[in-house]
Amino acid sequence: MSRAAAGLVGSYAFVWGFAALATTLGVAAGVSYADARTLAFLFAFLVFLACFCWSFAAPRVAFVWAVLGGGSVVTSESATDGPFVEAKEIVGGFMIVSADSLAEAIESERSLLEGVKAEADVVVDTSGSVEQALGTLRSRGVL
Repeated sequence: MSRAAAGLVGSYAFVWGFAALATTLGVAAGVSYADARTLAFLFAFLVFLACFCWSFAAPRVAFVWAVLGGGSVVTSESATDGPFVEAKEIVGGFMIVSADSLAEAIESERSLLEGVKAEADVVVDTSGSVEQALGTLRSRGVL
């Protein structure tokens, strides 16, 4: 049972790290993200089969766990999340609220941002025109 678990779980963990690292290296080499990921997943299947078979041929189960578990940590820590900024790092945007009063606009903002950790800048424009409100945002450097 332990060798089978080492073969399945250890190989899966190792291949997960391998695929992340291979995708990162592919993107760093100039390959598009989608192509790098697809190529990494194709090779990952072969690597999984090799690791799984090796886990039954290895002399000790502890050695299998050490190699596959350690390899998964090394490869996954060497990789990044890809060429995209994570949502937890930055989210930006703006919202135009049309309201009859400033109090109503602030209440709308509170209800929309409830439970969200965010900064909000309030720009008050009383012209009633969306184009003029956008001009105000541009003049303040928001857009």
